[in-house]
Amino acid sequence: MDRKIAIIGMGGTIAMVQGPNGLVPDKSVEDLIFSQAQELANVAFDNIDLLSIPSANITFDHIQLLARTIESAERNGSQGIVVIQGTDTIEETAFALELLVNCSLPIIVTGAMRAATHPSTDGPANLRAAIGVALNGAWGAGVLVVINEEIHAARYVRKLHTLSLNAFQSPDFGALGRLHEGRLRKTVTNLPALGLLDPQIGKSWPKVAICKITMDQDSLVLGRLKDLGFDGCILEAMGAGHIPASLVSTIEQAAKDMPIVLCSRTATGAICEDTYGYPGSETDLLRRGVLSGGALSSLKARVLLTLCIAENASTAAERYQHFMAKI
Repeated sequence: MDRKIAIIGMGGTIAMVQGPNGLVPDKSVEDLIFSQAQELANVAFDNIDLLSIPSANITFDHIQLLARTIESAERNGSQGIVVIQGTDTIEETAFALELLVNCSLPIIVTGAMRAATHPSTDGPANLRAAIGVALNGAWGAGVLVVINEEIHAARYVRKLHTLSLNAFQSPDFGALGRLHEGRLRKTVTNLPALGLLDPQIGKSWPKVAICKITMDQDSLVLGRLKDLGFDGCILEAMGAGHIPASLVSTIEQAAKDMPIVLCSRTATGAICEDTYGYPGSETDLLRRGVLSGGALSSLKARVLLTLCIAENASTAAERYQHFMAKI
């Protein structure tokens, strides 16, 4: 009996062709998997064209729709899920799916750095690799990003280059595995499950700002977060989690109004929690009610905090810390 893999298309560079003014989405899922279907014996594909957009346009509404589509595909007999989308927001989409999807199947997110019409497009190889990982039950359930012959955990992977084929990395943690001569080589054991969030959405999603802290920054925006309608904030602080002393009182007040999460504006490394002790240091901010972002990027911290607030604003800080303890 054929194994069944659901391929869910969201658009992105992998499905783009040259238009009059640059690359535009064009290819359907069937177009993209045609060559794979010819080569993979005993595999049936459930082709689902969910969206055809640049990934910069993906919203939380789209991600929730994608989550429900994945759950439906499992009910319809799929044994694995491959999501195709643009690389700009893969790290956010994949992490959100890990927190939202009630599904026991392996979920693989992939894309391409080069368009379908590029003479050396990476799309077919990435899609083939994603399908191979989805078919490999040894990887277990969960959300993975498969690109450039590497397998990354959704909670750790980041896009670190605008155009390089090697753009996706998992700083400090490394890839979970890679493809070698067409075979999967696992280098890390399965990660613990994070659990699920259940956002209760009315008219709109919570608004969570990301504020990068810079040298000699003023407090104008940080002091008006609540007035501007924000429900939470991610601080991209300096170094190991530091801000100018002149901003401390503003942040302390903001932390009384909403959850504030401390991340680093550096590309790698977790924030410190008990090293520095001056006003504006990580220990000072954590004592004033700011939450630790650990090793999460600001993008992933925003996804997690948004979903926690959407589930229940009054318990968002506690739920956030619950998930961070597993990450």
